[in-house]
Amino acid sequence: MIKNFSKIMRILINYVVAFAFIIFAQNLFAFKSKDDVGITFTFANGEITTGEDASFYEFDVMAEADAPGTYFGSGMVYINYNIDGFGECISTSNNIIVTKGVLIQGELVSRLPLYTIVNIVDNTSYRVAITTDYNYSSSPLLANPLPITPTQYLHIKITVSDSSQNAGLSFEQNLMEGQQYQSDNSTVYSPVIAIDTDNTSLPVNYSDISIQRYGLLQNTPNPFGKMNTSTEINFIIAKTSLAEVKIYNIQGQLVKQFKRQKVKGKNNIKWNGKDDKGDILTSGIYFYQLCIDGKPHQTKKLLLIR
Repeated sequence: MIKNFSKIMRILINYVVAFAFIIFAQNLFAFKSKDDVGITFTFANGEITTGEDASFYEFDVMAEADAPGTYFGSGMVYINYNIDGFGECISTSNNIIVTKGVLIQGELVSRLPLYTIVNIVDNTSYRVAITTDYNYSSSPLLANPLPITPTQYLHIKITVSDSSQNAGLSFEQNLMEGQQYQSDNSTVYSPVIAIDTDNTSLPVNYSDISIQRYGLLQNTPNPFGKMNTSTEINFIIAKTSLAEVKIYNIQGQLVKQFKRQKVKGKNNIKWNGKDDKGDILTSGIYFYQLCIDGKPHQTKKLLLIR
């Protein structure tokens, strides 16, 4: 009887060990370490904007991780563009402006920036290279996390040279591989997926610019509210007028109103995501409206994320 009991126990132990091994193996193959996390780049929010004597194509470069738990470090983006639409060597000719998106916002208590845009250079006549740096790789946990949803990395504004052309934007993925670092500035994101394109047409009737005389631009950064506390709203007015900006929630209720001011040329206001009472507003879609001399002129959409 003892022999039978021992035999049964050995069989049970073998089953338990085998079952434990299967579970371990499944977890081993399912587990993704921080050294195996990939990154994907896409274009978003493309828009034609106008100035007093030029037009621009503005867009965002978005980034996302394929697994949670990593912090974004230094990186380099290569963007091809249509030289027929924008001209050659847009960096050398000062026809590109790059600003930091939500992903690389932030500063220390000492007012030192977490991230800097180090270089904007022409890689070829039709490609620009943009390098950003995380300044504190010795303290990787100070960096901003890289979400698993597309997040604004860069906001780019390029002067349009021929409005009859298309943007012709694409990434140069092979040059971006091995150049995207986590916040220790040593561990790379791999693989790098950068296959998105943007071939938006660039039609602008320049005579319309002088007729319109003013316009509302897209807020920057967009979205805002989580890693940065305010967004900037720009608008252009050619002749002196009374201008005001109103912000509405998704239900169409007025939540914030900036006082009327006599202005001319390019102007901006900053909104901190609070209503007229000073209360913090919740995440969601909001609309901001430019009014000229008391009349609504133009409305655009923005996203607040807490």
